[in-house]
Amino acid sequence: MKSADDVEYKVHKAVLASRSAVLKAHFEHNTTECHTNIVNSLLDSDVLKEVLTFIYSDKAPRVDEIPEKLLGAADYYQLSRLKSLCEEALHKKLTVDSAIQTLQLADLHSATALKELTLEFIKDGQARLITKTEGWADIKSIELIKTIYEYIMNDDVDAELQ
Repeated sequence: MKSADDVEYKVHKAVLASRSAVLKAHFEHNTTECHTNIVNSLLDSDVLKEVLTFIYSDKAPRVDEIPEKLLGAADYYQLSRLKSLCEEALHKKLTVDSAIQTLQLADLHSATALKELTLEFIKDGQARLITKTEGWADIKSIELIKTIYEYIMNDDVDAELQ
């Protein structure tokens, strides 16, 4: 397997295919990878090495260091356990300043548990502070802003009804 920065890792097709449906598809169909036995990854070597470590050992020693990068890789390669580990690591690091970036990342990679936890964090008294962060100023998705407001407003409506 070759990283985006041309570092090549010797791997076993059977191991990769058994852990990732995406990698399995690379080897089963009439693809370049099937004929050359080389999968070209879009991941940099530091991230790819961590993904391969996880595939072989079910451990991700650097998940707390690079959870943002690993979340995208886990989502792409359909490594649900690695994705869960990344979501946990990102949740532990959640701050007022990182909340919007984390929410956008969760939304992008369909990390529903992380998205829910981040929305909960925002709702629990952090909303006013978060609207003053750089992340809020840089948010591009109108749908995500709408989701935040609906989440906060639904909670306010529920509280009024009780």
